[in-house]
Amino acid sequence: MARAVQLVFDQYRIQRNAFAQSMAEYAQKPEYVQQLIQQGAIVLLRNLLTDSSQAIQQNAAIAVGRLAGQDPKIAELMIKQDIIRILLYFNMDKTNKYLKRAALLALRSVVRHSAELSKSVIDIGGLDQIISSLEEFDPGVKEAAAWVCGYIARHDLASAYSIIGAGAVPLLILCLQEPELSVRAVAASALSDISKHSTETAQSVVDSGAILHLVRSLTTLEPKLKRQGLNCLAMIAKHSLHLAEIILDAGIIPVVLEHCGHSDELVRRAACGLVREIVKHAPETAQLVVEAGGLGVLINAITRNRGDAKLPGIMSLGYIAGHDASLAMSVIYSKGTDALSLALDEDTCNGHVAAASAWALGHIARHSAEHARSVSLCGLLPKILSIYKDPKSTDEMKEKTKTALKMVLFKIEDLECIEPLLTTAPSNILKYVVAQYSKVRLPYPYLTSGISNLYL
Repeated sequence: MARAVQLVFDQYRIQRNAFAQSMAEYAQKPEYVQQLIQQGAIVLLRNLLTDSSQAIQQNAAIAVGRLAGQDPKIAELMIKQDIIRILLYFNMDKTNKYLKRAALLALRSVVRHSAELSKSVIDIGGLDQIISSLEEFDPGVKEAAAWVCGYIARHDLASAYSIIGAGAVPLLILCLQEPELSVRAVAASALSDISKHSTETAQSVVDSGAILHLVRSLTTLEPKLKRQGLNCLAMIAKHSLHLAEIILDAGIIPVVLEHCGHSDELVRRAACGLVREIVKHAPETAQLVVEAGGLGVLINAITRNRGDAKLPGIMSLGYIAGHDASLAMSVIYSKGTDALSLALDEDTCNGHVAAASAWALGHIARHSAEHARSVSLCGLLPKILSIYKDPKSTDEMKEKTKTALKMVLFKIEDLECIEPLLTTAPSNILKYVVAQYSKVRLPYPYLTSGISNLYL
């Protein structure tokens, strides 16, 4: 008799577990999500989160996370149904590491959508539970907790300050020292999300001793960890010359230039991004990169990268050239204008690569007539003008190309290079062409045959 009763309960437990597993399976398919919500899946999963079996709790938490990740409205409904509170104070209180991982992944799916949902989790008191998970022995739990911290911090400055105030930064830096590469990569990503908002948030990461460990992360063979480490250093360096100099003091230039030639395109892009954030602040930092052979490395990266991955290298050349005439001439002598000319023809869906190339060429040309001539001799002015006139170009692209044309036209003295613009430029560009003609002494026949024809 007792065995028969036990069998009934075992069957009931098996069916509950099968139901939770099915919910988890269907929840990752967008076409089933609305039907699951309409059938009351959220209420049923909430009950399973407090089941006597931890295996069922785990499967229910996985289903909750997958549902919440599909739509911010579903995530908001999870908060209203008190599911997040259950995850924080019931499921994460257990010693089962797999259950904790599932609960943290569910929280990550909620907070990733918006700052408002992140704040709702914080208001419940979720940060204490999340950050305490960074001290767990299990690397999977640490990694999941670091993911949640990163997703909260990335939304806005207030969210980043919440993470800093809760004491997450020192624990994330400890995660950078773990032997598991995946934990280190996620920790670097979270520190990057914290650093990106302001000088103060970046300074808090620096003050906690992150720079040394981020630089050490570049010595591994794992491309993902290299990429996240480079991105975090770039997010720190971008805010001020002082922070960029702290990174330079760690001896980063040879390492980052080596990574600009890495076999992985995403690593090359991240390395060029760090160079961009270093060189933009002052001529001195740009000169350090040039003296270390950085121009050739950047030009090679621009040539090798595809699509938007070219952007950091292009902008690095623009920032270097923009500081002073000697640095701009170094870019010209290094065949930087040739690489930018090729990038100008880049066929991308948004055209930002071509616009950035025009912007960089403008910064090369702005210093003198010699610089402008080096740009115009490549036949680049008609190309830049075509981007400006393209109906598909965005307002930002039009503004960048117009600025580049103005920079070249204000300095150029070789009128043969700008003559093609006389017949193709719109009126708001043509006025700069005519103004430049008026600055240069012309023979009378040239005046009558050239400029006067504009008014015929």
